[in-house]
Amino acid sequence: MPDVDMSQYEHLAKFDTTLVENMSILSAMDNYYQWISSVLRRYAGKRVLDIGCANGNLTQFFLDKEKIMGVDYSKDYLKQIKKRFKGRKKFASAFFDATDEKQARKLKKNRFDTIVTMNTFEHIKDDVKAMRNAYTILDKGGRFIMFVPAGMWLYSILDYEGGHYRRYTKQELANKLR
Repeated sequence: MPDVDMSQYEHLAKFDTTLVENMSILSAMDNYYQWISSVLRRYAGKRVLDIGCANGNLTQFFLDKEKIMGVDYSKDYLKQIKKRFKGRKKFASAFFDATDEKQARKLKKNRFDTIVTMNTFEHIKDDVKAMRNAYTILDKGGRFIMFVPAGMWLYSILDYEGGHYRRYTKQELANKLR
């Protein structure tokens, strides 16, 4: 963990709202998701895996692909995304612990040429293990496209309450991805 004293936030934190509720609020941020997806789509192939799909705020922009699968650790999110995209033949979803190597090997059979993830890896304690698993899942030559919060110096009560272990620097992320 970087040099942030998490205890400074413990007395302030109010864990009275869930991330699921927060994601529902974020769903209304259409312009934000359209902008991010327009950047990510430039690099996406035909078979896309969305790690940390939540309720599908990013996933929705990949529904035209040959295959789009949303995976998440939260069963509540999975219920929401299954309901949201019910009947979409190119869409699938599944429970996924990004640090579980066995689950990663099972996903490999889907032959994903692209993995997208947005604001997810900062929630994973062992993010390096999760990154390794992402590369296990990808077909050879595939792309792993990450969008993460930057600047640990910006870490605040919002990060803490949101379950973030970190924010990234460009160099730290590059080193971890290596």
